[in-house]
Amino acid sequence: MDDDAVETVIYKHQQVAKQLDEQVHRDTPEDLTVSNFRMNHTMGRKSIKRGSAKRWLQGKKFRFSDEVRYIQRRASQYDSRIVTIGPLLLFSTETGDAWMLDPSDQLATPLARDGDALTVHIEDTATNFAVEWEGSYRIDGALFVFRDKVSSNVRTILGYPTNQIINQISNMFG
Repeated sequence: MDDDAVETVIYKHQQVAKQLDEQVHRDTPEDLTVSNFRMNHTMGRKSIKRGSAKRWLQGKKFRFSDEVRYIQRRASQYDSRIVTIGPLLLFSTETGDAWMLDPSDQLATPLARDGDALTVHIEDTATNFAVEWEGSYRIDGALFVFRDKVSSNVRTILGYPTNQIINQISNMFG
């Protein structure tokens, strides 16, 4: 018998926002990308080391935590967006949810729920950033399924822009 709690969320009138394919949020040229990341695992966190090249956006140094706050703000405004940063994908929905995904390892951390920002554990330094991943995810057609790593609770959500997320992941790795 499986005692894992299961939560199902269905958003009937989910619409895909006009701007779903962003790379890094700033008032910058469209062709700006942030890349050259190297991955390594440390102490239950996934650290992402920045390459030797500096990342400057509009005269400012790139900070991963700024991008997390950006997608949380989009969620608080019920604005659907997808942002890719190196090997990671962040997205917000018109229902006020936001997530950070690591598609290569199918790791996920919720960033916002129902328009409210959630606490996210990120160490962001000049040379790397590490994320405390809260669980794993999978996309099964129109369903987004999240399993919490501590409680093993499963949350199944219908209404996220899963096709656009899958397409963006394909673009990231293909």
